[in-house]
Amino acid sequence: MRPSKVVPFYFKAAGTNANGEFLKEDITILTIVTSNRFSTLAKLVKRYQGPISVALHVTSTPTEHRDRILDELQTLYISTPGMSTYVD
Repeated sequence: MRPSKVVPFYFKAAGTNANGEFLKEDITILTIVTSNRFSTLAKLVKRYQGPISVALHVTSTPTEHRDRILDELQTLYISTPGMSTYVD
């Protein structure tokens, strides 16, 4: 295995209460997603309605391809109800 290149890119979930937090009783789902599974992530957000922490895995690809994937993620984040509330 060779070292991975980590590129920070994130969204912060808004949370469900006035302080932008979740209840202490809430259970966070942790998942890794690739761009071909964005639709599955959207379904998870719609069904779970709780905190979700997501890591996006992008293989070593040309910058243009990586930028396109991040643009697709931005579109998904904006267009999916609940995404900005629950996902970071």
